[in-house]
Amino acid sequence: MVWVKDTRWEKLDEAKSCRFIGGHPKTRCPNNGDFALRRPNGFWAYCEEHMYGGRIRDGVIEVPVADNSPAAKAGYV
Repeated sequence: MVWVKDTRWEKLDEAKSCRFIGGHPKTRCPNNGDFALRRPNGFWAYCEEHMYGGRIRDGVIEVPVADNSPAAKAGYV
């Protein structure tokens, strides 16, 4: 596995509430997110804990991909 830049994420100018909802009963995450994921209906902010396997490195969101994948060869998703 290698880590590559995930271009679906953008750094927010100011933190917004994390959009993650989970648990039983369902509750919203109380944290703020500095990055937002591009969705079909806009950008949704998430905290670092709820970045769907991504990580923040030097102000960039990275995700793990297989060594021989097209994303690994390109250096981004």
